[in-house]
Amino acid sequence: MHILLENVFKELGGRQILNSLSLEIPQGQTYCIIGRSGTGKSVTLKHLVGLLKADRGKILIDGINMVGFQDRQLRGLRKRMGYLFQSGALLNWMTVGENVALPLIEHERQLSRSEVLRRVREKLALVGLQDAEDKLPENLSGGMKKRAGLARAIIRDPELVLYDEPTSGLDPVMSSQIDEVIRDLQTELGVTSIVVTHDMASAYRVADRIGMLYEGQIIEEGTPDEIRSTTNPFVRQFIQGDTKGPLTAESSTDPFTGSKKTARVKDS
Repeated sequence: MHILLENVFKELGGRQILNSLSLEIPQGQTYCIIGRSGTGKSVTLKHLVGLLKADRGKILIDGINMVGFQDRQLRGLRKRMGYLFQSGALLNWMTVGENVALPLIEHERQLSRSEVLRRVREKLALVGLQDAEDKLPENLSGGMKKRAGLARAIIRDPELVLYDEPTSGLDPVMSSQIDEVIRDLQTELGVTSIVVTHDMASAYRVADRIGMLYEGQIIEEGTPDEIRSTTNPFVRQFIQGDTKGPLTAESSTDPFTGSKKTARVKDS
């Protein structure tokens, strides 16, 4: 899928979350959105899957503007998407295999039981969980839960996969394994991927391009190497994890114009 957002605005609870957000993601590319908590990263994903509707602007998927789509039209688009929630969002009373099969059972009832089982096992093998089919979520590690959630997200062979903090709460080794799965899916399935993350090591490993979201806009984007060598003080402070800089100042410099502006001290 080719993704294009043009001047997207969204206000929630009296606060401007997205403020003329624009970005483009070519088909088959992995794009990482980085930025502080509360800057609208997850909100952006929810717009793409139709869980939130933009106040104004355009969200084009393969050239079709989904702003203003009705639920029936959104259901058609969602068939082509997979969404990995930050928690994995597994149902505790179902086995891993049953969790992964759920989208097929709910939306593709014409499939035989044997075909559902074949697809489930295929996707579990793809994420390295072929031996976990009969386990309950409570018996899985954090990384296994993430991989099970990912298997469920791709069970319908989506063209676009959205990842909300896929390495959150994982140790460095498990984070690397999740990153390998994301890259493998791009290679083997040719999917377009959008990854929301605070984890810069992960972003550098999986991304073709990285964009930093700040106050509702992408203030800089580039390849991992370009982001590593950025001179933008906002981006540089974030990727280095510095405590001092414009992101923590009461009064800061606008990242686009260089003029002084009032910035939020904390993001919620």
